[in-house]
Amino acid sequence: MTTVAGENKVDVLKRFLKDYEREVLLKMNPVKLVVVAFQENSQDTGVVNLLRTQVQFLEKEYPGFSFSVLERQEKFSRGLGLTAGLNSCFDTDLILILDVDISFTAKAFAE
Repeated sequence: MTTVAGENKVDVLKRFLKDYEREVLLKMNPVKLVVVAFQENSQDTGVVNLLRTQVQFLEKEYPGFSFSVLERQEKFSRGLGLTAGLNSCFDTDLILILDVDISFTAKAFAE
């Protein structure tokens, strides 16, 4: 699960989604991706539009995997984002919270 906000995160989000595809999807790890996207104003659409496009692509390329984008129409709040993301999970889910600013590899799941 990750939270993301603002136009300045578009490039970071692209890198995160490429890492996710390479390190999780291509290795067939059964993981559900939940992204909480904040749109603070009507001009702040780059992140949400990118997420919609990328998730549609990933859903076509990797059927059977779970992708969820939760959109929030408010100022970014990490706490609200984490709460929204956690509320979309089951009590029995094992949750790994990732920051889109941090690169990761599949080794993070193995440790």
